[in-house]
Amino acid sequence: MKKIILLLILTYCFTSYSQTNTFEKLKNEAFELLINKEYNKALIKINEAIKLNSNNADAFYCRGNINEAKNLLSSALSDYLKATKINPKHKDATSKCAIIYGKQKDMPNFCKYSKKACELGSDDACNMNNRFCN
Repeated sequence: MKKIILLLILTYCFTSYSQTNTFEKLKNEAFELLINKEYNKALIKINEAIKLNSNNADAFYCRGNINEAKNLLSSALSDYLKATKINPKHKDATSKCAIIYGKQKDMPNFCKYSKKACELGSDDACNMNNRFCN
């Protein structure tokens, strides 16, 4: 009985490690494809990664960048907001929310998110907030 329990635990640990390893690999490949401006391929990779782990803020941040690069601003904003929901201290995603709201001419939300990103330590967000919100 102890051998069966140990085998089940080891199987679970290996499966969990394997999924984490695959997730990280897919996420990293998506970032690399994004940098190389291969947006459609990057989107496929990051969507596969998100299927494995839908609670990773960086994955949604990556997908937001891909969608923004494709000029899909509503989708990008949705992803950035999801990233900030998962990790409220994700200053890059918070800054990107401000930028998208600015592009959409939604100044109340632009000011809200640029202020929050500034509070999280983004100097660029502080500059944006000081310039457009005061």
